[in-house]
Amino acid sequence: MSHITIECKQVSFGYQTEDILNNISFKVSEGESVGIIGENGAGKSTLLKLMTGLHMGFKGEIRIENVLLEKSTLPYIRERLGYVFQESDTQLFMSSVYDDVAFAPLNYGLSKEETEARVNHALAEVDGMHLKYRKTHQLSGGEKKMIAIATILSMLPDILLLDEPSAALDPGNRRNLIRICNSFSHMKLIASHDLDFIMDTCTRVVLISRGKIIKDADTKTILTDQKLLEEYGLELPLSLSRR
Repeated sequence: MSHITIECKQVSFGYQTEDILNNISFKVSEGESVGIIGENGAGKSTLLKLMTGLHMGFKGEIRIENVLLEKSTLPYIRERLGYVFQESDTQLFMSSVYDDVAFAPLNYGLSKEETEARVNHALAEVDGMHLKYRKTHQLSGGEKKMIAIATILSMLPDILLLDEPSAALDPGNRRNLIRICNSFSHMKLIASHDLDFIMDTCTRVVLISRGKIIKDADTKTILTDQKLLEEYGLELPLSLSRR
């Protein structure tokens, strides 16, 4: 049985008196590509942030590769999963593309030679080698998104967590992102309002509303159910509604 898993058991979380997630339980295994969908404020982004330890103080259990997520295990867990923020500027904080992509490998003690190889590999994966020595502030929004993903790929993660990855991308960068997601063979969780993107990249969907799981099923079952989607503030993917 593969060790690459994420499991949430009765996870609840809130800010002060506001409940965001309520009794969330599900498991994702190696090779799965899971879309997390729901209306604004459903808890999608919060769930991903809990998995990477950006928010602590939750109730229940989260296990990443069978390791209980707690403060003492965060270094181990963060080495094995990569979280791509919705806003790329949150992720890119160095002056150049190379420095941003090299930051994590160097921080984890890799040699300059190994770091160089990791940077080249990650940039090649996102078709970004031509950006290697560019200043980060000179990049377009789409280029920043690709480099943000490269900063994660440089650590060779087992798991990708992506928060609204297709937001504000032009068609070319969006197609490139779909290619990147589909070429990643281990595990990915994608929180998105872009249901066409979810259709193109995910085989399973978890529908969340008001912090609770409403339905967990294969992508086709959920994304073709117009009544279900509309009941929870969503619409059919555009590719289906045009038929």
